[in-house]
Amino acid sequence: LVLADLERRPELLEVPAVRVYASCYRAVVAGRSEEDFRTLRRVIAAQRDHFPKHEMRDIYLLAINYCIRALNAGRRELLSDIQQLYRESLEQGYLLEDGHLPESTFTNMIALHLKLGHFDEGAHIMETYAQDLPAATRESILHFNRARWYHAQGQADTALPLLARVDTNAPYLYLGAKSLQLRIFYEQGSYAASESILQQLRQYLHRRKDLGYRQENYRLLVQFFRQLLSVSAKDKKAVDLLIEKVQAAPTFAEKVWLLAQLERL
Repeated sequence: LVLADLERRPELLEVPAVRVYASCYRAVVAGRSEEDFRTLRRVIAAQRDHFPKHEMRDIYLLAINYCIRALNAGRRELLSDIQQLYRESLEQGYLLEDGHLPESTFTNMIALHLKLGHFDEGAHIMETYAQDLPAATRESILHFNRARWYHAQGQADTALPLLARVDTNAPYLYLGAKSLQLRIFYEQGSYAASESILQQLRQYLHRRKDLGYRQENYRLLVQFFRQLLSVSAKDKKAVDLLIEKVQAAPTFAEKVWLLAQLERL
């Protein structure tokens, strides 16, 4: 109804707020086409001086979330767009909340650059914007992301001691650190250590009832990782069946990585 009303009264689009939010709606909710996204990018560039920073933060995050969904669907042509959106919003201070950069935003930015193999830029973000993280969690967030940075470059032995220094009181940090430890031990052939981490994860998930979507996310990781450890590489039929089950499952932590390990068996 809103979009139909705008078609009848196009003069409303002369109002900056209407133009920006109409573009957000078309790109993120209604159309989700690349053309709608390109229009949103142009509108943001033209209208951002008309909005306070806290409002621009929400607008930029909508555009970033569009890119994240597109990337998850395999549309890698938007990688440069999400990098640029992050860069612009960081430089303008739009991503700050109460003067701090949210841990999840910081971690997502590092994850993106590691995925791209842009290690120097990832390191630059860590060192430049670490001061904007909340003081209470800054050290642990840095240890965790530096561990991921080293692991992504094949330096697992440097990553493991950093993971041991992560304060795991926050569930997302505990689960993230354990997940990376799990990967490292498996990649190193330390299967007994992997079993130990799986047991810790299983007990943690059983004990905590406040994990929201992470509960099912990591439950699937534990379930399929146990099967990865038990399946025989010689049993091609069993391996193929497990691959099919993992592919059919909802997205969960380390799904892409786990499928890659199964493909190598």
